[in-house]
Amino acid sequence: MNSNIRIEKVTKGFAAITDNCKGFGKSPEEACEVITTVFNNYNQWFTKEYISIDSPIIIFGCGRSGTTLLRVMLDSHKNIACGPESELLLFNKRRFIHPDTSNFRNNQIETYQLCKTFSFSAEEFWRIYQNSLCYAHLVENFFRSYSAKMGKKRWAEKTPKNVINLEQITNYFPKAKLIHMIRDGRDVFCSLKTHPKYVWENGRLIHNKLCIDSNKCIQRWLNDTKAGLEWRDSGNYLEIRYEDLIHSAEDTLRTVLDFVDEPWDENALKYYENKNQSHSLEYNASSPDVTKPIHSSARGRWETDMPAEDKELFKQQAGDLLIKLGYVQDNNW
Repeated sequence: MNSNIRIEKVTKGFAAITDNCKGFGKSPEEACEVITTVFNNYNQWFTKEYISIDSPIIIFGCGRSGTTLLRVMLDSHKNIACGPESELLLFNKRRFIHPDTSNFRNNQIETYQLCKTFSFSAEEFWRIYQNSLCYAHLVENFFRSYSAKMGKKRWAEKTPKNVINLEQITNYFPKAKLIHMIRDGRDVFCSLKTHPKYVWENGRLIHNKLCIDSNKCIQRWLNDTKAGLEWRDSGNYLEIRYEDLIHSAEDTLRTVLDFVDEPWDENALKYYENKNQSHSLEYNASSPDVTKPIHSSARGRWETDMPAEDKELFKQQAGDLLIKLGYVQDNNW
């Protein structure tokens, strides 16, 4: 969020608090005390030091790189609960504003949507909230509770944009296992251009006619992939290529499970048989292929779907990274 917009929202929030104070006959000085208390509580909620003993599995990478496929595979493992995207680890978004602030009503809506997605009642979420010391602790308690609900002992979280927040994630969860999904940027580009291609409306998939700006698609792959590569030298990082996952699924999945210290489970390969609601078409409308067995039809789609002008644009902006990752030897493709 733009800093000016954030300041404006905070200012409006404080103005609302001041008006409420006036309504209760409080002086401007007393209103300032209330604002100071709210601001301090707000800051403490999001900045309090907390170090988790959990070892969650964190999946990230540029969107349309196979993160959802890996999610449903791991979620089908007997020990791992990896629900739909939550964005809870994007701490800077601060989805759950402290209830002392004027934004609480808006965030009740977000809370409701999250609870619906993860099958929590409002009462269950409120108990989780009340037992949390700070935002990071709430995240931990939320996913622990979800894992228990699913009969699993370990939690994982997949949100592609986790890639831009890894430093904060690892500060709170130093034992986290980081898995970076990478895919040929040209195929990612073609997928991002029309994403989401489908949406779920009235109980069925509806074709969503979109055409995203080419520069935005290229820059997203470039920036998100680079951000993930910065963690290559950390001891808790694993890089998985989408192409390997679809062509050598078992070998690649065994590599992943070895990395996260979990035993082999054949069910992870049979993810499409999982009846959990988070595997349904409704919950995966933007990635309907993850409800089916693995296929390779989306590999190399750039050869037919990428116009010549976009190929040149991609070479100019991201050709060097494509070469660095070994997808091509030079820009003569």
